[in-house]
Amino acid sequence: HYKVLSFLPEEDGMWIGTENGLNYYDGYQWKYWTQDAGQLTNEGVNFIYKDQANRLWLFNTRTKVRPSTVMSIDILNAQRDSIFSFDQLIGQEAPFSIEEIRHFFVDHQAFFYFYTERQCWQYAPGTGFKPISFPNGFVPNRRFPNGKFVGFQDHRLLIIDENQKVVYESEALIESIDYS
Repeated sequence: HYKVLSFLPEEDGMWIGTENGLNYYDGYQWKYWTQDAGQLTNEGVNFIYKDQANRLWLFNTRTKVRPSTVMSIDILNAQRDSIFSFDQLIGQEAPFSIEEIRHFFVDHQAFFYFYTERQCWQYAPGTGFKPISFPNGFVPNRRFPNGKFVGFQDHRLLIIDENQKVVYESEALIESIDYS
């Protein structure tokens, strides 16, 4: 038995990220992907997301608390039962390395956002990476369906609209956030 770190329910089953890898249960049987079997880059799967091409993105991070250092990203095409590392599948088109990622999140439309020290990048299959500009020091954490972003700047909570205008700023300083 391994500690469950993440899960993604689907209509036909459940994806479960553990300290030892990825599990899938379809109601009848289990399927496993692990580092020991040579399928995953690292052991734990802290976060599981699905992209617009129906592939699973498996994030291994140093901790479950965000922001956290990204150790590896594996991408699984479940229909073909093939798995590739971020570097193998997308790394050449990415304008950054995994080591440069300081924060990431996925929005309601399955756009991926990667925040590095220099830039925030939006990614979607087919369109690739697109730079996203934010006010200096703003670190986005979520994107709402109305296009607004919520995030932090200098320990203050901000909400920014699609035109990069601050529409809300907290008065109190926020020391830390646990995203688990």
